[in-house]
Amino acid sequence: MRNLSTATFAIVTAFAASTPFATQPASAAGGMALGTFRGMQPTLTVTVAGHEEPFLLDTGGGITIISPTLAKAVHCEPWGNVVGFRMTGERLDLPHCDQVPILLQRTHYRIPAAVVFDIMLLAGKDPPPLAGSLALDAFADQAITIEPVAHRLVIETAASLAIRTRQASEVPIRLVRDAQGLALSVVVGVPTPKGLAWMELDTGNDDSAIVVSRSIAPLLGVDPGAQAPQPIRAVLASGIVLTGNVKVVAGLIMDGNIGIQFLRAWNITLDLKHGRAWFAPASH
Repeated sequence: MRNLSTATFAIVTAFAASTPFATQPASAAGGMALGTFRGMQPTLTVTVAGHEEPFLLDTGGGITIISPTLAKAVHCEPWGNVVGFRMTGERLDLPHCDQVPILLQRTHYRIPAAVVFDIMLLAGKDPPPLAGSLALDAFADQAITIEPVAHRLVIETAASLAIRTRQASEVPIRLVRDAQGLALSVVVGVPTPKGLAWMELDTGNDDSAIVVSRSIAPLLGVDPGAQAPQPIRAVLASGIVLTGNVKVVAGLIMDGNIGIQFLRAWNITLDLKHGRAWFAPASH
């Protein structure tokens, strides 16, 4: 399966509405174990209405997704309409369930509005099961670290965040909210001769190439008319160099999308309350 997160909500800028809450402080000690979907995209176990289910951890998804089965388990009849757009501009209209209770380890959260959709319809032939997709809206107003090599998701405390960021490099980001303020994703600033281009950080995208909008391709030294993947090199911050192949796509609603093929080399810390982010080389 490729670009699963692009089937949910690729985002344009807006401001937040309500946010989820934790009923007890989350500790940085140990973190939560991450699995992988087909060896690449991170997954984690989410408990919904007593059911432990595998979810994709999708930083580019924008808004958390639950399956119709889980909607029934939380006694929700999906209602209304949440409008979002795939990064290629295709409109999506999905019903939602509000204040969905979930459990991550021993901490309880409520998702303000989870859209209801069976993401297995997008998963290709004989996929491992997924009951939903957990997006950054689940962690609004918190700081998290994704450790792809160590297979951990850490909910940072103020103390652990201060320690972790001492030896990491900060990168410029924007918090992006759409879908009536319900969605949350992060875009990182990529230097160009004209200023910063803003490219989405997307752990749900397992494409082997970084996606770049045709409109900014020349500013990144990329031929906008080429069909084959092309190399890219851009310095995001001290020691953080965006490298790999890119493919140019017309009609993107964002400057670009950076998937897990690049992100898995880094421990990524996102302070979703203050709009800050740090990268450090991934390690066990």
